[in-house]
Amino acid sequence: MSVFKNVIVYRIEAPWSQSLTDAEEALAAQRFVPCTPSQEKSAGWVGPRGDEHGLLVESVGGQWILEFMIESKTLPGSVVRRKVDERCAQIEAATGRKPGKKEKKELKEDITHELLPMAFTRHARIAV
Repeated sequence: MSVFKNVIVYRIEAPWSQSLTDAEEALAAQRFVPCTPSQEKSAGWVGPRGDEHGLLVESVGGQWILEFMIESKTLPGSVVRRKVDERCAQIEAATGRKPGKKEKKELKEDITHELLPMAFTRHARIAV
């Protein structure tokens, strides 16, 4: 379990009727799944003590502890721009015309999609 850097505590009044098992079932539908090769971002709930423990919600001293995980893939903009420029030069050499704004945008999307499987992933865990 990580040390909290910034904590905000909320007090829920007496009519709160949710049980720990109800919360566990609700969060299980939004469990974290890692990014697929062509997916830029993925988010979901993970166990506060790691995956080997299995529970998504834990009660410690009457307080519920949860953890939300976000995984995102990052592509350096300079790499994408360089690849777009290379493709534009190839198109210009083959057809004799410069690609337009719309065509450059489509090239950028295609190149991003091609490079995404090789991108670095960044993980962020947020204690709730």
